[in-house]
Amino acid sequence: MPKSEDEHPYAEARKLASFWSKLKPMYPAEHEPPPEPKPKPKPKPEPNNLPPRPLPEKVFHEKVKKYRKLAKQAEAGDTAALDQLREQLGGDPIVWRTMGDIQRRTEHELIKKLFGTDVFARETFRQRISELRSQVYRPGDSIVTEMACSRVVTCWCFTQYFEYRALHEAGDRQLGNLLVQAEKRYQTAMKTLEMARKLDRERVKQRASDAKQYASTY
Repeated sequence: MPKSEDEHPYAEARKLASFWSKLKPMYPAEHEPPPEPKPKPKPKPEPNNLPPRPLPEKVFHEKVKKYRKLAKQAEAGDTAALDQLREQLGGDPIVWRTMGDIQRRTEHELIKKLFGTDVFARETFRQRISELRSQVYRPGDSIVTEMACSRVVTCWCFTQYFEYRALHEAGDRQLGNLLVQAEKRYQTAMKTLEMARKLDRERVKQRASDAKQYASTY
């Protein structure tokens, strides 16, 4: 026969639990300790492969001037200046990427040869080159494809350069040979770019296939 509620072995404990649950807190809510603040989310670090932000022209030239001064000291045999130059320049990617870009420096010299002191013509052609580069590049291109794109733009510039000279120096056989060679280099650069793009597409397909196989396995 079942026992009554008062005869249950845990009846007293149940009564105490019910009593304590109905009690109000002794201290008002305003005296309760404040809740611990939630930790602020840490900012996500920027990927290392992002291009550095451009510097104002004045700041850029001041940095270059400082580095050239250290370089002159290093050329005079100051090894401490050389170490300082390497250390500071290594932490300043916007400078060494700009000054070390042989392709852009080549284009700059080519523009000078084409238009001399005509600043307007030089700047319009420079803008045209920038437009071409942006049209050739595609989002997601691999570094190899980007290099092939740069090669295409550079070879196109040289082809146009010899075309321009051929118009003003008709009958120069050597110039004609240079134009033919420039055209061949341009065509080779285009084929290299197509090959690099094909490799990029195959790489994307392979990654998608690997991801699908991994998902089906697990």
